[in-house]
Amino acid sequence: MPFLYLLKSLLVRKYLIAGCFVLGLVLAAIYLFATSPIYRSTASVVAGVRPPETIGPLSVAEQLSADYLLTQEDILKSDRVAQEVVKTTGLAEDPNIAKFFEWSPEFGPLTDYIAERLRLGLVVEQSTTNSRVMNVSYLSGDPNFSATMANAFAAAFIETNLQLQNDPARRNIESYDRQLQAIATIVIRRGAYTACGGFDPQLRVFEDTDFCMRMASVTKFALIDEPLIYKRYHENSITGGRPDLMAHHAFVAFKAASNQPQLLGLIPRRLAERARKLGNQRFLLNDPRSASDLLALALRLDPLNWRAFGSYLAARYFPKLALRLLGRNGRRRQASLGLTD
Repeated sequence: MPFLYLLKSLLVRKYLIAGCFVLGLVLAAIYLFATSPIYRSTASVVAGVRPPETIGPLSVAEQLSADYLLTQEDILKSDRVAQEVVKTTGLAEDPNIAKFFEWSPEFGPLTDYIAERLRLGLVVEQSTTNSRVMNVSYLSGDPNFSATMANAFAAAFIETNLQLQNDPARRNIESYDRQLQAIATIVIRRGAYTACGGFDPQLRVFEDTDFCMRMASVTKFALIDEPLIYKRYHENSITGGRPDLMAHHAFVAFKAASNQPQLLGLIPRRLAERARKLGNQRFLLNDPRSASDLLALALRLDPLNWRAFGSYLAARYFPKLALRLLGRNGRRRQASLGLTD
């Protein structure tokens, strides 16, 4: 009985139902003819596995962990990859691109604006859970542009991943090179190196001083009192002409005192001696003003440092006479610092 009642109700409203059906068909036809088609092009990339961050291999589960794969997806969607796409495709050099993307100067730099607009058409999907294959799709009204962008994003992702892996490795190599040069005349046991914690990678200057001060807490030193290497000085070296050496000296000294509080009382004398030597160096380089400032700092740190007092008087009041009195020894030291007549 209810079914017959429903059928009779539909028959009564048959013209209304038919009208709605026809109207839907008309609206669908208008939409199809009035709107531009959207094309989707897809390229597939294989994400690399997580590199080992510690000594020893990683398990397969660690190499393909969900957080790592999500990070790869974030990299693919990042502005850095989009900027690489703009660079490799040369879109910013196209004279018609500003009109195509409806850009105007108030939107900011053209390259940044294009990169942001390109990211709107990007669609990233993983084929299956924990799969390294990612599908890079691009949506556009132009099929050729869609295919070009899908391939460009895939290539830019690969290039960016290589850069992200190579840049830290390159910085580590540069840091290790500096450290090896800094300790060219030190021979140490591997156990002592490990016990003191090795080099501090956050230090860019005087990392050898910090290393040796920590080494002193785990081993003893012996000295071969002979010149074993020549130290090359030039203005572009790490400790050559930079004006912030005293700040780095102070940082390393207080870092050591934070681990060994008994050293705190020795810091003023230590810094005074460093300021005195730097002041003498600046004096030999014909920079008496900087020399005077550094030697005055040495006296403030250690008023009883008679060598700093003598050097300060010479640099401040009698620079020409002091250089003349140094004679051949002074000229030899100036030549070793690269200063020639």
